[in-house]
This record gives sequence, structure tokens and C-alpha cells, in this order.
Amino acid sequence: MTEDSLVYSFMLVYSPSPIPNSPVVKTNDAMVAIHCVYQRKLNVSSNAVVPTWMPYAAMASGSEQIQFKMKLLTDDWSNECPFNTFYLGDFINLEVSVLLGNHIPLQVFVDYCMASSDPSGTGTDVYMFIDNNGCMVDAKLTNSQSMFMPRMQDDKLHFQLEAFRFKEELTGVMYLTCYLKAVPVSWPEDAVNKACSFIPGSNSWISANGDNQVCGCCQTSCGTRRARSLEQDYTVEDKVLLGPIFVLEPKDESVNVEDSSEVSAKDAESSFELVLMVCLMAGFGVLSAAILGALFCYRRNKKFVLTVEQ
Repeated sequence: MTEDSLVYSFMLVYSPSPIPNSPVVKTNDAMVAIHCVYQRKLNVSSNAVVPTWMPYAAMASGSEQIQFKMKLLTDDWSNECPFNTFYLGDFINLEVSVLLGNHIPLQVFVDYCMASSDPSGTGTDVYMFIDNNGCMVDAKLTNSQSMFMPRMQDDKLHFQLEAFRFKEELTGVMYLTCYLKAVPVSWPEDAVNKACSFIPGSNSWISANGDNQVCGCCQTSCGTRRARSLEQDYTVEDKVLLGPIFVLEPKDESVNVEDSSEVSAKDAESSFELVLMVCLMAGFGVLSAAILGALFCYRRNKKFVLTVEQ
């Protein structure tokens, strides 16, 4: 290092290789001293220079350290849910995340999610509830409250799914398969990197990241991944599976049935007692009327006999 220049020196060594299919060489060994002189323009001795680009080799070598996860969370989104059984009408809280190794910060997205009655997802019971590169279509198709929550961290994304079950699946079991991806946080949200929720009341779409304009294509089709320079080199994708999850009939349905049965039985018993009482009273009234009628006739006949004798 000089006052005006940075000098980089090294020795270039050349060792000739034999001619193919022969043991002979026809050139000599050589050693050449190389000196590279760079003019100093800025002082960069205080901090390391951070590149503004990410080499593909670095991304490829580190992709083995990237791991996607999906898990159930409690109602307050603070802890992993300790159970996997829900009831119709409940909300299933889900978190997807990307665990980083030695990488620049990444942002996680959900491209597609489907529910199936078996882990392979190849059966007849398959329902796509996130589609079109991050559109929560369940809310639009079923008028549910399923939605992405506002993003709080780049490497995590929360969404809630209103519990449902397959009509022909008596056990209520289902598996969730989601296709996740992670992109550099420096990338702006766009039509293929988004998390959009449908709001039934206003018939509109909102973004978990705040830019609602990127959700416009959810009404039609967001198409395939648009061209971006070296985009595939920067995007990491993987598939995650969660399950089994059980969705049962509402919690109070069996109780309501029992209660209603008890009420019906009590009502029936009360009605029977009332009818019996009415019948008894009616019978008593008829009997009383018959007795009174008989007494009246007896006294009248007796009086008539006395009158005739006189």
C-alpha cells in the first residue's frame, strides 16, 4: 500500500502438461512475477465493502442451510399449538417461516396451499385454499374469514384458516400441503411475491405487506413468474406438509341434542299429565251430572206418586 496506489503482487507459475496420449512435453516451465497497481480513490480501511448483489454460487452453496417450516399456533399467536383437533367454526392459526444460514435476509411467501384427506394429496378430496401466487381464495369461495395477518417479520408469515371438513371424510382428518418460497427482502412486493386476503364485506383484496395494488390480479390470474434477471438464482422454494389435523362437529352440538331431547321428554310428560287431568276432570263432571240427574228424576217421580195417591 502506498499513498496513492494499492499494489497487488504475485508469482504466476506455469508447468507444462504432457501431450495427450504421450509422455513428452514440448514447452518449458516458467515463472512470471505479476504486479497490479490500482489507484487509490477512496479510503475503505474502516469497514468491509458489502456487495449489493448476491452471487449465485453463494446462494447455491447456502441453499442447503435454508429450511422452511409450517406449524400450528395458539389463539394469541405466541406459542406452538399443543393440539391438532379443531371444531367447525374455529380458526386454525398457521405460521410459515424460513430458517436462514449464512444468507442475506429473506422474505417468505406462500405460493399455493391445499388441504387433502391423505398426506399424498392425490386422493379425491383436495381443496386449494391459497392459489394464484399467494391469494387466499377460501374467503372468496366460501365467504369465510380466512386471511393473512399483517406481516410482522420478514422471515415469518401468519395466516388463519376457518376450519372445514371434507363431506365424505367421517373422521374429519385432513393434511395441509403448502408451496413456500423465500426471496431477498430488498425485492419489492409484486404479483408473484405477495400475500393477499379477500374481504367479503367490501369485495376487495388487501396485502399482508401493505401494498394492496399487487393483489389486483387475484380477481383474474396472476400468470406465471414474470421475467427478472437471475430471478431463479435468488429464489429458494420448497414444499412443506402439516398434519394430520382433525376437524369435528361443533363442540356444543351433542350437548344441544341431549338438552333438546330432555326438554322434549319433559314437555311430553307435562302434556300427558295435563291431558290426564283434563280427562279426569271431564269424567268427574260427567259422573256428577249423571248422579244429579238421577237424584232429580227420583225425587220428581216420588213426588208424582204421592200426588196420584192423594
